[in-house]
Amino acid sequence: MKALVAIAAGVVAGVAAEQLAVRQPWRPDPYADEDFGSVRGQPHWVRADDGTHLYAEVHPAPAEAPTVVIAHGYCLNQDSWHFQRKDLRGRARMVLWDQRGHGRSERGPSDHNSLDQLGRDLRSVIDELAPTGPLTLVGHSMGGMTIMALADQFPDLVQERVFGVGFVATSCGQLSADFAGLFVATSCGQLSADFAGLPPNLARKVEVALNARQPGRVPLASLIQQVRRTDLNLAATKRNAFGPGAPNSLNRFTVDMLNATPMETVLDFLPTLLAHDKFDALKVFGDIPAFVTCGDADVLTPPSHTRRIASQLPDAQTSVVPGSGHMIQLERSEHITERIAHLAFAADREA
Repeated sequence: MKALVAIAAGVVAGVAAEQLAVRQPWRPDPYADEDFGSVRGQPHWVRADDGTHLYAEVHPAPAEAPTVVIAHGYCLNQDSWHFQRKDLRGRARMVLWDQRGHGRSERGPSDHNSLDQLGRDLRSVIDELAPTGPLTLVGHSMGGMTIMALADQFPDLVQERVFGVGFVATSCGQLSADFAGLFVATSCGQLSADFAGLPPNLARKVEVALNARQPGRVPLASLIQQVRRTDLNLAATKRNAFGPGAPNSLNRFTVDMLNATPMETVLDFLPTLLAHDKFDALKVFGDIPAFVTCGDADVLTPPSHTRRIASQLPDAQTSVVPGSGHMIQLERSEHITERIAHLAFAADREA
């Protein structure tokens, strides 16, 4: 818990100093005119095994093109793959969906919001939208964990149909000390830090939320909702999701996705992320071509997590990208796009 408190205290202390940098464009923004979230595929609705409706999109491609199924991360949606969709459309048949409770998908029963259920949701997406032929699976953050959950529950499907897998800024377990420290410490009601850097009204709300020690989730939800409405959210996201010097437009786009995720979803999935352990399930991918990558400035799933995944996939192409944070598919889009394309088209040839 001391480590979590330190993480939380560091976020609070450092974020206030970064608020000015968030507001001020110190250098030209190459994506200032980018129409984020505008790349659309053909819409579909997929019914999960518990009846929850999942919103999916398919980018069509020639019959000989490879099929790539792409999973997004926690509190994001399928638009987080904006650049990959833009660059690979027409070249690969891409299947993307909003994880339950995210984007346009239904939330489903609260007690079903687990990584194992996400693995079953992925199976439903594959069965409905990519029922035959070789597959390449790619997942970012929670999306990578979703792919691991699929392998854990459906190893035969992976062995029979998956010819390539990509793990982007993700983890196979042991997230408790590294992931969402502020959320964890707050939910435990044991965070003690100097909140002098916060606006006075927000500092008071934090204090009330922490001292209430109520058994439910209302204080934490209220706290996060208040943070969402301040510059603190922009600064905290930039600090925790990107490397130094990332364009503000990428940060704002990410914050828009985060803010669009319902608070119930944010809180429902936190326990399953912290309990996530699919290290052994990675063996299912042992003889499948793979890449594993993250940024060296990723503080949510740092390079140690990438190396741990790679230890189970000795033949995987492993890379740690200098200067990039957790949102590497936006910040170093060309790096991720190239790896997906190389993997998908190589897998297609092998199939």
